[in-house]
Amino acid sequence: MRKLIFAIVTTVILVSVFCVQSNLSAQSASTHVEIVEATAQGINFYSTDTNGNLQIVGQLPSDFAVEGIEEGDWIIPSTDSFAVANNGEQIAFTAQNGNDVALFIYTIGEPNLQTHLIPTLGLVKWSPDSSAILIESGTQNSASSIYDIASNQLTIVPNSEGFSGGFQWLPDGNKIIFVGIANLCDAPCSSTDIYVVNRNGQELRTLTNMGSSLSSYVCAPIWNNYDKRVYYIVGCSGEGSFLTDNIYSVDLNGQVRLEENWLDLYPENFVQINGIHIAPNGSIYLAAMLTNQAGTETQWVAAQLISRQQTEIIFAMSFDGYKPLYKSKLSPQGTYLAFDGYLPQAGGGDIVVLDVLNGQAVSGSNTIEHACDIKWLNNQNLLLTQVQGWCTPDRAVGNYEAINLANIVDGTISNITTKLNAPVWLIRD
Repeated sequence: MRKLIFAIVTTVILVSVFCVQSNLSAQSASTHVEIVEATAQGINFYSTDTNGNLQIVGQLPSDFAVEGIEEGDWIIPSTDSFAVANNGEQIAFTAQNGNDVALFIYTIGEPNLQTHLIPTLGLVKWSPDSSAILIESGTQNSASSIYDIASNQLTIVPNSEGFSGGFQWLPDGNKIIFVGIANLCDAPCSSTDIYVVNRNGQELRTLTNMGSSLSSYVCAPIWNNYDKRVYYIVGCSGEGSFLTDNIYSVDLNGQVRLEENWLDLYPENFVQINGIHIAPNGSIYLAAMLTNQAGTETQWVAAQLISRQQTEIIFAMSFDGYKPLYKSKLSPQGTYLAFDGYLPQAGGGDIVVLDVLNGQAVSGSNTIEHACDIKWLNNQNLLLTQVQGWCTPDRAVGNYEAINLANIVDGTISNITTKLNAPVWLIRD
């Protein structure tokens, strides 16, 4: 396998707009950044404490704008584009100015931006040690890549053109896993496999072998550092016999095993597994949505995978009609599981927070309306976005998000962005 490496043109953009707050450079390197605000003067980054007090920790100049919200020379494709390094010191994103596409790295409190020209836009994911950035391509005609900060080199991820996704760094920072077109798949086949590759683009290996089936879709891979296996879902497409999702795992030697067959558990229901969640102690939790054949009843279900093909249902909540489960997130200590049931057609949704240790919805926070996104601030406090309409801030229609801080122990919820008049949103995990 040949390694494809491109030399990167590096530029430093000096900006003067950081005078907005004179103490930016004094911010602690460990400052958390949770919230982004898009104004006509620039893009602001905020941190919040558990009392909901906001503090501006950085700002991009007016040259930058998020597409659909403001105008600028460098257009950032979406509100999901920003990613904070694991060391808490830097924020990375991609943007486009005419035919130029670049990766930007902003060091919190510093009066400049590092700029690296790259082939294509994409979502960025920092390596565990914050020494490299994975750029997940946003188009099917472009490959994903890895930028190494120390060497200033960009390495193309092999087999990442076309359909690919689910990119994830392994904890040692030396390898990534991702989902790509199956190794034995010929057109018009759209089967997918899980791959592992070194961060230098070498030693690409197929971990799964889905064959040439037209609809053997693999998705949502997640690494379990406790048993050194990748857990994933087969049947994500919702087509034909794969409407029911099954859970598998594979080790780095390609040894696959079936963990649970949900068709056996719920033969009378349509099943969609929303997420696989790994707690720090290695416990495995599943969030799923069950719909009866007539579509007249929906259940949100949380389950714990005890061992191979031994699953314990720890929570179930029933709704009349169709109630889609949008996303789910486990708290940092693995104590609580938050369900987000956003309904764009109805202009909102619900948040349900579950204590996975006792299988009970947390009192005072089991119904929070108009939720669009969720982010754990710590194991007790949850940040939630609210918006009227679709979950994308849009200045043209006045569709601004508000961000709420929920304390899931005492059940209090407060809007912490009432003093911000521009569109705001959460930085993704």
